[in-house]
Amino acid sequence: MTGITDERAEARATADACVATLLKANPRMAVVVTIGPEGCYGYAGGTYEHVPALPTAVVSTAGAGDALLAGVMWGWHAVALLKGLSDAHFGETP
Repeated sequence: MTGITDERAEARATADACVATLLKANPRMAVVVTIGPEGCYGYAGGTYEHVPALPTAVVSTAGAGDALLAGVMWGWHAVALLKGLSDAHFGETP
């Protein structure tokens, strides 16, 4: 048993189709496709992976997409800093 449900397989197929369509427009694009309680799929620089959602007690999904985008943007910013880009690239560090 793989643990992959029909719903998750359908979510993966949808994510695959979104990524393929967007990469036709710009092959260098980074793409994040959310799949609700299953987490999200991300593609960047030839790497494609599933990131599962953290277990949590959901009270409301209002703002969930905004929170995901904030986390993705912060992560890309932090990784760029860790790879040695200077403060001049992002602005002066307070």
